[in-house]
Amino acid sequence: MRTYTHRQFVWAVNLSALLGWACLALPASFIGTFVWGLLLWAAIIGLPIAFLCCWVIGAPVLHYIMRDSITWFAAIAWGAAIGGLISLAVFVITIIVGITMYMGGEFHAETGGLDVVKFVDGVLSAKLWLQILKLNLLWLGLAIFIAITLRAIIGPGTKNSA
Repeated sequence: MRTYTHRQFVWAVNLSALLGWACLALPASFIGTFVWGLLLWAAIIGLPIAFLCCWVIGAPVLHYIMRDSITWFAAIAWGAAIGGLISLAVFVITIIVGITMYMGGEFHAETGGLDVVKFVDGVLSAKLWLQILKLNLLWLGLAIFIAITLRAIIGPGTKNSA
């Protein structure tokens, strides 16, 4: 017998998609001067992607997590685990990009904003390592925030739910 109802499960998946989109798109939209136009495009393009990813990837994970009652500690732990997996994926992709640049055989230096060198011949610079760490901490924090918010809205569930 499941602890959460089907309605609570659907609500959790949709809410996680909406919160994930809001945590990424809203701050990015308010950086420039063309706020409302950028926010409109972030909604048109980003919301369908967020819902698709949450239903394809997030729903099976949430189905497994929601088999039992979720405590506050479990919400934090699962949020940290999911954020850690996202961070690991970003890290691996960055390393793969560096390896492919290194294996290319020709000298290549890629600069980022303010002419800060990110890669030199495929080797990550100290600045890029710090950016990766900052991005990983951001993913971790967002995942924990979303997990705690879901737990606060959905609740602990009951053993009587069908």
